Amino acid sequence: MGPEIPRWALMALGFLFGTLALLAMSLLVRDALGLVVLTFSRRAGGFILGNGWLTFALIVTCTGLALAGVREAVSAPRVRQVEVVLPGLAAEFEGYRMVHLGDLQVSRLLTRSWLDEVVRAVNAQRPDAVLISGDLMDGTPEARARDSLVLGDLRARDGLFAVPGNHDYFGDFEEWLSSLRKLGWQIWWRTWGMRWTRCSRPRPQGTWAGVIPI
Repeated sequence: MGPEIPRWALMALGFLFGTLALLAMSLLVRDALGLVVLTFSRRAGGFILGNGWLTFALIVTCTGLALAGVREAVSAPRVRQVEVVLPGLAAEFEGYRMVHLGDLQVSRLLTRSWLDEVVRAVNAQRPDAVLISGDLMDGTPEARARDSLVLGDLRARDGLFAVPGNHDYFGDFEEWLSSLRKLGWQIWWRTWGMRWTRCSRPRPQGTWAGVIPI
């Protein structure tokens, strides 16, 4: 893999792309609206199409939205609690708490400090199990060595489980598997369809199923 792009450059590129994409869509909508109005009123349609202040307002709005989007993208995700009702589930599993994480994609953009916040938020939920549905890291094990160690700080009574995503194959995948397993993760890999692991609690057993990219 080539040299990694600095974090500030990734944020700048994200901001520029967001601004241009939003502005392009806004101008397209403005022009379409102006042309429709123009068929009924030349004055009103001309105002929409040719008003410089309206164009300036769209530029300012799109810039602000892009800035807000970049800020949201690099902020730690908020916890969303969902109650799942499963008919016939053993009474011993009442109140069982699972935390699902997806597309962490830890990288030069989403760094160790960001992952620290995620880990603290997860541990605060006191989960019975933590499940990650792919795309844990972006980059090679060497590049993410310091960041990936934080995943070992996650705590769950029944264990930590993950399936790989397409981003996990971009680096040295076999080394990633070894590194994550050393941190206590059970990685479902090299199976067709589903790989089964049973939780080890002194009560009726449950089953996790992980589907890997095919």
